[in-house]
Amino acid sequence: MEVTWWGHATVAIRDRGVTILTDPVLRNRLAHLYRRRGPRPVLSHVPDAVVVSHLHSDHCDLPSLRALPRSTRLIVPHGAASFLRSRLGERDFTELRAGQETAVGDVTVRAVPAAHDGGRTPSRASARWRSAMWSPATGRRGSAATPGCSTR
Repeated sequence: MEVTWWGHATVAIRDRGVTILTDPVLRNRLAHLYRRRGPRPVLSHVPDAVVVSHLHSDHCDLPSLRALPRSTRLIVPHGAASFLRSRLGERDFTELRAGQETAVGDVTVRAVPAAHDGGRTPSRASARWRSAMWSPATGRRGSAATPGCSTR
């Protein structure tokens, strides 16, 4: 497994030939927040999927999502696709509720609940899970990574 942290919650994970990008912020500035360390992320190739953990603007950066090819699969919380579709146009959305899973190649992404206020901008759209984990699609539950918000 290869993990590249690009700052805040933007992480590229490559495992079993699959690349998953979490909460991409692919620019130097987001409103009043500036990138403090390292360069702006430059992706060497298009990820196989992008996980958006929740709809806060520092995790769901619309300009960064628009910069990805329209065919990029976006794995989002249940209830988020309609909000994102209205701002990004038609995309390949997969909505998950906490506890649901989806396969990305040989990797399984599972939505898990996390305690985090989802009521800030850009939307008050219902997005009930706020984190995700992945594991090999073999069904074994070995080590997993959790992007976005911590579970408390």
